[in-house]
Amino acid sequence: FNLSHRTLGRTGRWVVPLGLGGQATLQWTGPGLDPVDIIIRAVELGVNYLDTANAYGPSQANYAQAFARLHVTPADPDYNAALREHLYIATKTGQRYAFERARPTAANAISELKRSLTVMFGDGNGWIPDGAYLDAIQIHNLTTQAQVDQIYEGMDDRFNLRNRDRIGALAGLLDFRDGTNFTGLNPERRHWIRHIGITGHQSSPVLM
Repeated sequence: FNLSHRTLGRTGRWVVPLGLGGQATLQWTGPGLDPVDIIIRAVELGVNYLDTANAYGPSQANYAQAFARLHVTPADPDYNAALREHLYIATKTGQRYAFERARPTAANAISELKRSLTVMFGDGNGWIPDGAYLDAIQIHNLTTQAQVDQIYEGMDDRFNLRNRDRIGALAGLLDFRDGTNFTGLNPERRHWIRHIGITGHQSSPVLM
């Protein structure tokens, strides 16, 4: 197949406009279907935009099995760096905050970032191999202006966030994109994200 490619926004990346969605069979697998084979076949046919989310049940784990077979997991001795670079792997977090002092053990955007990386590229139990990264993490399904305000919390003073009681998802994720530690949440200064986005289904004004 000779699939056309387009530049993805301002990322500079070339992707096939027809991406592989992380729901449908990758989340709700019917009898006689193999979601891992679907992922591998899509890549073999040239599809390189691969979508999933923390909210999509086993979708990320299905990708993990496919990535192992495709040798795009960095710890693999047969790691195919060229293929990994060709793929645009995007997941999502439904969390609006990166940190909440009053809820220190609650899920947040950073814990879901780490979950995505360990499930898809690591051991699924917290270990993330050196060289693992996401091409994009998107803040999932923004529906109200209040949620927009939540994700932007702390962006008014992004370089002085360590004593805040709450830090919005955007400021936290930027540390993992840029390799900085303004939030205190990235002490090892990891570069785990290349791009950050948002998704939504209900309100164009919210998205704008």
